[in-house]
Amino acid sequence: MISLRSVAWLLLACASAGAQIPLLASDPEIEQVSLSAVATKDAVIVDLAIAEGWHAYARDVGGGMPFAIELATDCDFVVSGNLRLPEAHDGKVTGRARWQLPIKARGAGKDFRAVVTFQVCDELECLAPAEVELQSKPPMSVLLVVDAVDERSARIRKLLKERGIRSDVTTYAKVTAVTCDGHDVVLADSKLFRQGARVRDLVLKFPHTVAPIVAVGLWGTELVEAHKVAMTSGYI
Repeated sequence: MISLRSVAWLLLACASAGAQIPLLASDPEIEQVSLSAVATKDAVIVDLAIAEGWHAYARDVGGGMPFAIELATDCDFVVSGNLRLPEAHDGKVTGRARWQLPIKARGAGKDFRAVVTFQVCDELECLAPAEVELQSKPPMSVLLVVDAVDERSARIRKLLKERGIRSDVTTYAKVTAVTCDGHDVVLADSKLFRQGARVRDLVLKFPHTVAPIVAVGLWGTELVEAHKVAMTSGYI
């Protein structure tokens, strides 16, 4: 049987890890370089993977545009130190390179937005400067479906909230496909070993959804079987 804590970790496989703030990066549309980024409460970290034969600039050397990170003035973070540069030869960086900009939170400390600018060159030409937008991903949203809104459902929602997951709650009697598909994940819960005929009928009629379903307990087993979903179960 799956415990509440096990369910939380299962959901967290798709959520942010630790103190990191997952970031979305717009596509720079440059074949010669790929960019990845993550933010924490203390720094935004940007990695470039530059194709062989090409280079970027860690600092101004009087040629191509040096790498820069500029935070949006109205986001929840401000710059708190100088940009930390990767190792460079005459200001040029090749291969894999990392820049780190110290930041500190203000307000809610969740809304991160920034623009990264850089330019890549080879020995003959420099491509047009690239501009990549970074922004924080919205928190994972979970729809908790229960037989009744009670102390147990409150405990589950509290557990999810502590792990940065937003949740709404509804009942098997009221749940709809539209409500389910308005969330990233559906968590269909049951009180273990308390199977009631009325609720069982509602579980078997559970709407088909696009959103993935994590189904817990005896009702969960019947729910996925009613949807003709193969599964294995056991004690955790």
